[in-house]
Amino acid sequence: DSISQGDAVGSIKESGQSAAVTSMMDGTVTKNNVAQNQLVKAGDVLAQTADLSNIYITANIKETDLKDLEEGDSVDITVDGDSGKVFKGNVKEIGRATNSISSMLPAQNTGNYTKVTQKIPVKISIEDASDKVLPGMNAEVKISI
Repeated sequence: DSISQGDAVGSIKESGQSAAVTSMMDGTVTKNNVAQNQLVKAGDVLAQTADLSNIYITANIKETDLKDLEEGDSVDITVDGDSGKVFKGNVKEIGRATNSISSMLPAQNTGNYTKVTQKIPVKISIEDASDKVLPGMNAEVKISI
């Protein structure tokens, strides 16, 4: 379902009191994690939403390929979920750190150094995405620099 920020999407009852659960953003409910009368605790994710009118790609670009990359560069995009169609987009943001910096399992230093090419997250917009393009799908990008 489509929802707007502040819309009531459910309620929580505790000790005879009822409190509304409201949406934090405009978007579409993409996942519902609970059922009516289910017991939940503070911090549980009850549902997930996405703004399907503002989808973007996070492409992990090798550090060796970043030299001439700039925000605003045009991008041709193909998405597995809507194969055969090429979407247009633009580089919106170039990450300020490598993916390994925020990794849950950082590389272990054993005293031996092996150089590994790092990857940088690059945010790319998708213009006029079809309704077949959904969050989490695989995509291929060709950036014009």
